Amino acid sequence: MCSNVLVGRGAAAGLAVVGLVTLGACTAGPPEPAPVSELAAYETRIWGDLGGATVDPRQGEAEERIAACMAAAGFEYTPQVDPDRHQYSVPTVLTREHAEAFGYGETIPPAPGVTPGRWALQVGGIPGEAENEEYRSSLSAQAEEEYWVALNGDVAPDEAETAALEDFGCHGRAYAEVYADLEVPAAFRDAEAAIRKAGHDVELDPEVSAAVDRWSGCMADAGYPGLVGRHDGVNVVVDAANDLPVPPDMSFDEIAEVYATELAALQDLERTVALTDVACLEDADFVATWDRVKGEIDARVVETYREDLEAWAAWAEELRAAAS
Repeated sequence: MCSNVLVGRGAAAGLAVVGLVTLGACTAGPPEPAPVSELAAYETRIWGDLGGATVDPRQGEAEERIAACMAAAGFEYTPQVDPDRHQYSVPTVLTREHAEAFGYGETIPPAPGVTPGRWALQVGGIPGEAENEEYRSSLSAQAEEEYWVALNGDVAPDEAETAALEDFGCHGRAYAEVYADLEVPAAFRDAEAAIRKAGHDVELDPEVSAAVDRWSGCMADAGYPGLVGRHDGVNVVVDAANDLPVPPDMSFDEIAEVYATELAALQDLERTVALTDVACLEDADFVATWDRVKGEIDARVVETYREDLEAWAAWAEELRAAAS
């Protein structure tokens, strides 16, 4: 069933919502999610499945190995990992539910208790980082130099390809051991190149490009001209947020208190732009076009490299099992 989509129309250079605009005479709702492709299933087996976790649990294992290695070298090291750290990312395709709840996650918290992406790097740090800095400050200049060699090794850039794993220090050795499956063997590099090329081919496909052009025109009609890439909607929010003079050492809780009025206006703008974005994606029939083209390209990769993909996936799974 089709219905007109009414969304707030925001001025690209300001924060005020100035009216409503109808997008399309008869815009269908979002299509059903595409089934997981065979190539996507192979990629999950190859790169690992986090099972919904925001931080790869192997990072904790690697950090524990660094601590043990540094202790053997005579130094203290506190593992640096935050299992609750939010993984900031842009949705492949923005959905209405996401837009209503979080906008783009730029000025609106992308999850309860999480700092919006705009201010994510302003304050705070990874647990363990402060402890390590404090420990290093207690060392003599010579001891600190030895500490860094023990942690990071002492390999010149032009020697990196021929150096032994031990030469890269505790950090390099620990991560290389735990994430051994990420070093792609030569036998699978053609398949890896084909996967990477497939991603570019989808973006460059004429039908997808035409859908992006329709989306861009729709966004311009709604008051947001000049958006070329399909992820450019957030730039409207970024430009508006640039006008908020937030000190670099201010936490988001402080921002929400000191700039309450300005922040509320920014967040209203973000939701408005994001909902317009979703409506224009629907109006341009982008999602269905993307899913169909990507499915066709993925299928060709699997047809050409099925044997390599199967062998690569089995190899990666075996390495991860051995490292766990």
